[in-house]
Amino acid sequence: MAFLMKGSPYGMDNTPIYEVDLEDGVVGKANLNGSILVQKGLDPLKQAEVIAHEDIHIRDIKDGLLSYDDDNVYFRTSADKPFKTFSRASMQEGDENLPWEKRAWKANKEFNKHNKA
Repeated sequence: MAFLMKGSPYGMDNTPIYEVDLEDGVVGKANLNGSILVQKGLDPLKQAEVIAHEDIHIRDIKDGLLSYDDDNVYFRTSADKPFKTFSRASMQEGDENLPWEKRAWKANKEFNKHNKA
């Protein structure tokens, strides 16, 4: 007789998070392999904010909405639409006006609203 589990009674986030030295001005990075890199030495509240931001990108990557390579970022608003290509050479990485950054920056604002000292 087989045992069928109908779902976990608790949520689980299995996103690996690594503290590393990132290039100047960068505090976080979402990788295509599903991991997050966070600048080493951030205070715990700032680190949590960075993770909340990068987690939006990780979810978009896992949902097939966001991808990138050395030259371009590829983004679409839903899985049934084609990707739009954005040249990395002609953008400011992390700019709040980039379409894939809008929800991530909204996550920053929500985080800060709920975590004011």
